Amino acid sequence: MAEDDPDTERERRRAAVERMWGILADVAPGRSLVDELIADRRAEARAEDREDDESRRERVHGGVPGRYAPAMTAKEKLQWELPSWSEHDCEVALRAVWRAREQRAAAATGGDDRQERPSTR
Repeated sequence: MAEDDPDTERERRRAAVERMWGILADVAPGRSLVDELIADRRAEARAEDREDDESRRERVHGGVPGRYAPAMTAKEKLQWELPSWSEHDCEVALRAVWRAREQRAAAATGGDDRQERPSTR
């Protein structure tokens, strides 16, 4: 059967594509509609990114760049500044800072390297 022949099917589809190119040839002569579509989509994406940034700044900073929301914790501030860090990374970094401060305070007072913490029992 000729209909099952892959070469015949390929030729039939190629002819259909060529007819479509002929039909669409007068739509935008001398212009690349694909390039225009890509440029439009990129412009839309940039606008969406700006809107997202402004929305996030308004939500977190109260609309003022460089200022944190009043109730933000140190971990939230770190996550805001370093969005690629995980929550765990932020916690580890904050623990390291806390330990370093604790050791500096102990060295300055001549005490041992750990401050006494109140019992939680």
